Amino acid sequence: MTEQKHLGRIKLQPGQSLFCLDTKTGDITNMGRPRRVDVQEGCVYRTALNRKSFVKKLIRQGIIKVMQKDA
Repeated sequence: MTEQKHLGRIKLQPGQSLFCLDTKTGDITNMGRPRRVDVQEGCVYRTALNRKSFVKKLIRQGIIKVMQKDA
């Protein structure tokens, strides 16, 4: 069993959900409004209104990069 420690708090605004990005696989998970989150290694957690705005936040923070289409 792993030792659990308090890492911090995330205040969810009304209408927002907690999203998780697994950096190893690239999967995005909508966690809803959980009371408790067991933090996994290699995951990034952020609050957002929907999946699209979550991806925008990650792009702005430099966590993921956008592939541009050749026109």
